[in-house]
Amino acid sequence: MFKRVVVAVAATLLLAAAGFASAQQAQQKAAEYTPPPGVEMQINLYPITKFRGNAVVLTESTPRLRLPITVESIVLTRGIWELCGNINYLPPCTRIDSTRTGIPVAIITRSARLIGDTGPLFTEAPVTRAGPDVPILPSGEVVESRPAPAPVVAPTVAAGGEPGTNPSLAGNEVEFFPAPAKAGVRVLACAQGNATPRCVQASADGFCAEAGYRDSGWREMIEVNGKAYLSNVLCKRAADSEGARDRRGLGGLLPKLP
Repeated sequence: MFKRVVVAVAATLLLAAAGFASAQQAQQKAAEYTPPPGVEMQINLYPITKFRGNAVVLTESTPRLRLPITVESIVLTRGIWELCGNINYLPPCTRIDSTRTGIPVAIITRSARLIGDTGPLFTEAPVTRAGPDVPILPSGEVVESRPAPAPVVAPTVAAGGEPGTNPSLAGNEVEFFPAPAKAGVRVLACAQGNATPRCVQASADGFCAEAGYRDSGWREMIEVNGKAYLSNVLCKRAADSEGARDRRGLGGLLPKLP
């Protein structure tokens, strides 16, 4: 009789555990966000503060990273993300909805997923505003007459006014551009506003993408005649490329612009 009671209790506990796990998995699945077709999401995870080190770039939910990463700074292009300390989005998890130059306690990340979207986060882009000569309309006509708001877009690769020949030094899966140029003109560090770190990152990634690479593993900027231009950009083909590391990792061999 005693054995039957023990077996019944054990079976009940197993069923309860299975039900809890199933409910937990359903809750995790429901929390994951799927972006609309054509909308690109991206988050760059850096192992060192101030966007230094070899970044892990994610564009979609990833239940298992190839290798765990200790995250100390983040460039968020778009989306609300959750970084989790275990695979399959199991806790502990940290919500990320903005770029961070430093994190007080490093986030050990083994999986990451999208949980929402707040739209493009590049606030440097110009926004059209109504001028003083816009007529005042009756309240019933405002909605029909109001122009659509200007879209906020990520910085693009644009040339400035300084001439350049775009010299480069190619290696294994990487290529170093000391003075990035496009169509004979130096590339601006941020084509659509102030050269903030995330804008410089996006401009360098865009330049590398146009050159046939995945993104940039290192980038700097230099001011010439009052304008900020990209400088010392290291383009790489894969997020975990052995050659994609900062200048210190390359043994100080990368040349600097005068």
